[in-house]
Amino acid sequence: FVTFDYTDPDNVANYDLKADEVISAVSDSDICVEYKKEYGRNVKTVLSTVEGKTVGFIGFNGNSLCPSCAYKAESFIKLCDAFNIPIVTIVDTDGLIDGKENQMLVALTKLNSAYTNATCPKISLITGQAIGSAYLVLAGKGANADFTLAWENSVASPLKVESAVAFLYNDRLAKGESREKLEDEFKKTVGSAYSAAACGAIDDIFDPALTRSKIANYLNIISGKRETTLPRKHTVK
Repeated sequence: FVTFDYTDPDNVANYDLKADEVISAVSDSDICVEYKKEYGRNVKTVLSTVEGKTVGFIGFNGNSLCPSCAYKAESFIKLCDAFNIPIVTIVDTDGLIDGKENQMLVALTKLNSAYTNATCPKISLITGQAIGSAYLVLAGKGANADFTLAWENSVASPLKVESAVAFLYNDRLAKGESREKLEDEFKKTVGSAYSAAACGAIDDIFDPALTRSKIANYLNIISGKRETTLPRKHTVK
């Protein structure tokens, strides 16, 4: 893991950061234990500490969500939940991988079930794009996170950008406006984190330089979380 300097304007300006850089910057030190490192490489699952307290990090690197990534994240969530370890999910994904719809249906169902049933403290942080079903499962209210946070200039949309543009700007497309230009406009307006916050889907938006302090503060707020669930008569296989 590398140490990332959020105070460097050149680094902060592009917002194109990998999950391990964000985790390293938020964590206390470079001492991080990665879970299932060689499996589902589009997602990072790491145990580290923030202000001396153990935290589980799930980080998506900007790639599409695949079945292996979903199963890996699901397993890690259950591990953290078993020991009541807080989970911080770093979301940067452009949606679901193409061509594996049937496998993704099962994998996403299990991942969503793991998130919603976990009673440990949970924070979702959107650092880049949270698009389509991946947004709903990882960062939307359906993820049952205690807090959903976002960086400035991040994108949060339950619809794929291409689909949203075709639906919202169909008349402008028919008049010959550039699809690329309209997609960029959508990301800065309707699909922006500020629009999601206005609808109550995001709790806080901030500059990347404040990430460590914000995560630490929100972890402290929910450090005493205790959620009681109804006892089950038996397990379900």
